[in-house]
Amino acid sequence: METAAYNRKPQNQSQNLMVFVLSMALFGLADLVTEMIPDVEIGPIEIGIPYFGFVGLILVALFNPLYAALGAAVGEVIFGDLLMGDFGGIGELEGVLTLFIGLYIAGLLVNNSKNRLNIAIAGMIGIGIEQLLGGVADVIKVSVGVSELEAVEGLPQSIVLLELVENVNEWIISGIIVGILPAMFMLPRLHGKLEPLLGIKPRTNSSYRAA
Repeated sequence: METAAYNRKPQNQSQNLMVFVLSMALFGLADLVTEMIPDVEIGPIEIGIPYFGFVGLILVALFNPLYAALGAAVGEVIFGDLLMGDFGGIGELEGVLTLFIGLYIAGLLVNNSKNRLNIAIAGMIGIGIEQLLGGVADVIKVSVGVSELEAVEGLPQSIVLLELVENVNEWIISGIIVGILPAMFMLPRLHGKLEPLLGIKPRTNSSYRAA
């Protein structure tokens, strides 16, 4: 009887708040770790780990994508920027929005957390959108700044190329190496084990898009 009552219990606002806080804490702490890992510079290109993509992918796949994605984006600012003294002011809102949109879309695209192909496709599209939006925003900001100066011929094109290379690099590292690959291994094993701790019914194929 208790199990049947639990299965019929809808996810309420207090549970959504718990998901938000959990996502903020886990993603934020993971972001603190990435801040301590030094980047490798190859000429003008920096190779590093922007964030552990698998943490966000697992959270938005297991829980309500809206609150999990929002919590991850806020946690990245609080833990990764404010606590590390690297807060860039209002410009950080761009990163919050792009990360939120990318993770939210990835969460909506996951229809079956035990299907590794579905997880891979959702992660590649979600993080790809996040990197694309961030890259477009960076190119626009730099282009506006360069247009006010007597720029060197070919400089805008070089900047666009560098931004493209950097975003592809981040997509491969955060999206695939420390994103999709760990998530494909961990998510099927975590499904149905974390949700009951918060009193939440595990998402099923029929409930994913309604979450």
